[in-house]
Amino acid sequence: RVWREMGREFLYLFYYFLFFFSSRRRHTRLRRDWSSDVCSSDLKANTVEEYIEIHENFTAAINVLRDIINSTELVETLKWSAPVYTINDKNVAGLGAFKHHFGIWFINGVFLIDEQKLLVNAQEGKTKALRQMRFTSINDIDKNVVLHYIKEAIENQKSGRSEEHTSELQSRRNLVCRLLLEKK
Repeated sequence: RVWREMGREFLYLFYYFLFFFSSRRRHTRLRRDWSSDVCSSDLKANTVEEYIEIHENFTAAINVLRDIINSTELVETLKWSAPVYTINDKNVAGLGAFKHHFGIWFINGVFLIDEQKLLVNAQEGKTKALRQMRFTSINDIDKNVVLHYIKEAIENQKSGRSEEHTSELQSRRNLVCRLLLEKK
């Protein structure tokens, strides 16, 4: 029994060192410069201004979006180290900057009427209500269109349209369908 436990511990140590050294070699072989491994999204911001400074390649564009959003009644906060805009303590939208694009996240964007076809589901299959309006340069921003989408998102939040509401309605529909099928 003692040998079996010692053998198990030895096996754990063996796998640990095997994984540690093999992954270390792989990373050092692929890595040319430590600074290239650090992504700006990995840096934590404590204020909205810090967030904008971290994403220096989109600073002017993020400030344009920020000014548009701040012209509404939304309250600017920082959640998840990113700017988030709320009304009545409910999240409505957020700003995000990435390696090749930046944009506005609409928390319940699925309810927005997307006449311009600007909204995308950022993670198909993972997000249900979240939609993103992406931009690659400051020239892509149409202030009037962005303001229209934001105002619609505010109205949707005020009227109570949310993902929870959709889930409840879907559950009721599923129940009705099951009852109808059982009667047949």
